[in-house]
Amino acid sequence: MSYHNRTTIDINGKRLDLESYALLKAKVKELNCRNISTMFSRLYNKNKMNTREIGEEFNVSKQTARNWLLNFSSVKLRSRGGTQNKIDINSVARKHGFKTGHIMLKSLFIESGISISDAVEKLGVGTSTISRWLNRRGFIYDFGNRKWFYRGSYNKSNEKENEPSSNRRNARVFSGHAR
Repeated sequence: MSYHNRTTIDINGKRLDLESYALLKAKVKELNCRNISTMFSRLYNKNKMNTREIGEEFNVSKQTARNWLLNFSSVKLRSRGGTQNKIDINSVARKHGFKTGHIMLKSLFIESGISISDAVEKLGVGTSTISRWLNRRGFIYDFGNRKWFYRGSYNKSNEKENEPSSNRRNARVFSGHAR
């Protein structure tokens, strides 16, 4: 059987070229494992290697390493996002005396007009966390007026001082980086 001009072998219904198979078998022998599946289990679970590190070990891409883990072992893959914990906006809001996260953002940024750096100090979270909260809830920073606005509350009946500037380039969703 030929696949991309290379001879392949069938393992558990999945094709693998002989060169890669020989590489995997050599590593199985080196690590004193019973088979390819137990080798991947040892590397991924016991040694806590990620797909990038496994790819580097075998000189293949992290996607190839991920495919090998899925196709030739029984390991359960960890999430791709890593172990990063997302901070819950509502728990932070309640901790600071607000009913919901949206009310907290509205009070801090629209009514009080504080900066993101001041909010970082006040709330004890990072700038990227605050930026994500603002973006996901439709808050817009108007660079022309140097004010925050809520996208959902904007309509033609708003008073002139509450409207974002008419220049669209000045009204942008804040990305957390200085512009």
